[in-house]
Amino acid sequence: MKTIKDIKIEDVQNLFDSIIFLRGEEYFEEGCIRSIEPINSVTINGIVSGNQNYNVSVSIDAEGDIICDCSCPCDFNCKHSAALLLKWLSIKDKYNKKCDVLPAINGWASYVDTNLSKDACMTA
Repeated sequence: MKTIKDIKIEDVQNLFDSIIFLRGEEYFEEGCIRSIEPINSVTINGIVSGNQNYNVSVSIDAEGDIICDCSCPCDFNCKHSAALLLKWLSIKDKYNKKCDVLPAINGWASYVDTNLSKDACMTA
């Protein structure tokens, strides 16, 4: 089964129109990602600033397809989703094997606090 750790830059580029991808890249480079959190092995959530803060969720479905959902008014894969995915690509290798499959609970940080040391989830 494909997980969020399996996402590659080519997957992200293929998911978005080239103009949308470039705008997402700009948002990523400008630091518009306010938060990002792996929820479980197939979902990441985050907040991306645009005209306002938008809630973005990216998941891998049972067929291995990347599904984006954003609270912005766009009805297609938007620049906020692209930015969040680019941010994920830049940090995903910091999560080691112990954190590959995170439990689907509210608040990943509470899981770390009660079950793992923070150092166990981050590589140097």
